[in-house]
Amino acid sequence: MPDRLQPGDPLELGSYRLLGRLGQGGMGTVYLGQDHTGRQVAVKVINPALARNPHFHQRFRREVDAARKVRPFCTAPVIDASLDGDPLYIVTEYIPGPTLDEAVSNAGPLQGSDLAGLAVGVATALAAIHDIGIVHRDLKPSNIVLSGVGPRVIDFGIAKASSQSELTQSGQPIGTPAYRAPELLTGGAVTPASDVYSWGCLIAYAGTGREPDHSTSSVRDLDPEVRPLVEQALSPAPEDRPSVPELLTHLTGRAADSVPLLTPGLPPHQTPPDISEAPASGRPRTSRPLVRAAALGAIAISIALVAWIALPATQSDEPHSRQSPSAAKATPSISQQQSQPTSAPPIDPTPKTDVAPNFIGQWSGVITDYDDDETVTFSAALTINSGYLAGKVGESDYSTPTCHGNLRLVSATASSIVVREQITRGNCTKEVLITLTYKAPHVLTYQYHSAHGRGVGTLRASGAS
Repeated sequence: MPDRLQPGDPLELGSYRLLGRLGQGGMGTVYLGQDHTGRQVAVKVINPALARNPHFHQRFRREVDAARKVRPFCTAPVIDASLDGDPLYIVTEYIPGPTLDEAVSNAGPLQGSDLAGLAVGVATALAAIHDIGIVHRDLKPSNIVLSGVGPRVIDFGIAKASSQSELTQSGQPIGTPAYRAPELLTGGAVTPASDVYSWGCLIAYAGTGREPDHSTSSVRDLDPEVRPLVEQALSPAPEDRPSVPELLTHLTGRAADSVPLLTPGLPPHQTPPDISEAPASGRPRTSRPLVRAAALGAIAISIALVAWIALPATQSDEPHSRQSPSAAKATPSISQQQSQPTSAPPIDPTPKTDVAPNFIGQWSGVITDYDDDETVTFSAALTINSGYLAGKVGESDYSTPTCHGNLRLVSATASSIVVREQITRGNCTKEVLITLTYKAPHVLTYQYHSAHGRGVGTLRASGAS
C-alpha cells in the first residue's frame, strides 16, 4: 500500500491525480497516480535541484526517449513524461506487487526454483534494456517488483541520465554502492558488464538475505544452481564477467550452440542449472500454482529472447552492448565440443581464430562523435588481426586529438565483433566498447557509446575504392 501524501506534495500532475507515495530516492519521489480512465500509474518526479541542471535535463530527455523503446514484458513501460515543464516527471505503468527487498524481509531468502526464476527474469529484462542502448546502473532489490507474471525491473535507464559528478548536491553518485560495479565507483567506463555485476549482487542478496560485500566468499551459502554464474558475475574485471546472453543460456539450459559461452569461468565439467520444474518469481504470499504459472511465462519469454539473441545480426547494434544480438559467438563451446563423437576430426589447415576473416586487415574512415555539448569529426585507422576472446586483436589510431589504443576482443560473430578499446597514448576516453559490423565487401560500420557521448562512422579497407 502507498504511503499518504505529505504536506507540500502535489495533488495532480498534468492529467494524473496523485493518490499516495510509493517511495523516494536520490533522483526524486515516486507517487501512485491515476489517469482519467481510472488506470493506476507510477509518477516519478525529479528532484528540483537536478531538474534545474541543463546538462541533466538534456540527458534525461534522451534517456526517456530511449526508455520508451524498451520491450514492455519485463519492465514498467513508459506511458508519458513531462520533459520541459516544472516539475520534471516520468509516468510509467504501475506494477502491483512487493519489491524484492520487501519479499526477502517478509518471507526470507529465495531458494530453488524461486531463486532461479528471479535470476532468469532479471537477466531477461537486462537483455531488453541493453538492446536499445541503455545501461541501468542502479539495479538493486528496491528496483525489482515481483509481479504476478514474474519479476519486473523498474527505473531502468534513468540512473544513466547524468554523470556521477552531477547527480547530487554533495557530488556523490546516485545509486546504492553495495550493488554497483567497482568501475562505477572509481569513474571507469560504463558498459552492460556493470549491470551484470549488479545482477550478481542482486541474486546473492535474494538467495542469502545479506547485503553483498563485493567478494565471491559472500556467496558460499548461495544455492549451487546459480552460485557459479553469480561468482563469475562478481568478477572485479568487467571482461571476466559473463554477458547477459551467457547468463540466459546457462539459466534456461538452452543448447550451447545457440549462445555459446564466451567468457571463461565455468569449468568444462559444470553443467547448466536444471530448471525444468519451471522456476517461480519468488513472490511471497502467493499461491504456489500462481507462482509456478508466472515462472513458466518468464522462462518461456527468456528462452524466446535467447533464441532471438542467437540469430545473426542483420543491423548494427548499440556500440557498447556486449550483450547485444551481435555478441553471440558462432564457434562451438567447450560443452558442445565434449558432446561430439570421439572419432578423430578431419584435419583443417585453416588457422583457428575468433575473428571472422572479413574483419581482418587495415581499416580507415571518418568518425562523428556526438558529445553532450558539441559534435566533433575525426579520422580513425584500425588494424584488426586474428585472435581469440579476451586477447589483443588490433590497434587503433585517431586524429583530433591524436590518440593510440589497443583492441581486445569481447565477442564475435560472422557479421559483427565487439572490441574493448584501451587508450595507451593521447587524451581520449580511456576505455570504450566498439562494435564493428560487416556491411558490404570492404566496408564496416563503427559505433561506440560512452558516458560522454556516442560515435558512429564508416570504415573502408585500405586500398578499397
